[in-house]
Amino acid sequence: MSLGMGLGKLVGQRVPHRPPRLFNDLTLCGALCGVEMGLAVAQVPHQREGVDEALAYLQERRTVQTA
Repeated sequence: MSLGMGLGKLVGQRVPHRPPRLFNDLTLCGALCGVEMGLAVAQVPHQREGVDEALAYLQERRTVQTA
C-alpha cells in the first residue's frame, strides 16, 4: 500500500492508483485497515478504533439510505 506522493521522478506528483468510480465503501475500509496495520507495525502510537468506527458509520449510513 502506498499513500505517499511518489518517489524519484514522481516526487511531489499525485499518482492515482485507481479511477475514482472504483472507490467505494469496501476500498475505503481496506485502505483504513492497511493504514492502521502499518501504524501498528511501525509502532506509531495511535487509537486502534478507527476501522471499527468507520465500519459502524458506513453501516448506519447504508441502513438510513435503504429505509
